[in-house]
Amino acid sequence: MNQESARIFDDTGYLKVRVYTALGAIPLEGVSVKIGTSGEGAPSVAYDLITDRSGETETVALPAPSRELSTAPGARQPYALYRIEAYLEDYGAYSVLNVPVFGGILSVQPIGLVPSAAYGAEPPAARAGIGDASELEPLGE
Repeated sequence: MNQESARIFDDTGYLKVRVYTALGAIPLEGVSVKIGTSGEGAPSVAYDLITDRSGETETVALPAPSRELSTAPGARQPYALYRIEAYLEDYGAYSVLNVPVFGGILSVQPIGLVPSAAYGAEPPAARAGIGDASELEPLGE
């Protein structure tokens, strides 16, 4: 990580991935989940995780900009962007781009996978979405 990145990403945010099928009714266990950097200038981070029986990965710590940036209008982008790739045999692959992670906040990224049988014999090559940070939870201070 260069000195500029260290100055920009001087806080820590947290990310958990929740993978399911059947519109959220059934959690998927054993999904391979990879987390890496997405934004320019972001420090290189890589996690290779597997979902548990509740369809969730462990919570991981990621470099993020200082939370004070979110209170200063016109300041730099107050969050870091990450990429998530999920894969499970018989379901195919799914990528989520630009998942925002804020300093001091736990972000939970939901990913819905569809069984390959729904597509016929072959699943689509890879599907992609844009992170919506629909579930943000402040961490205890």
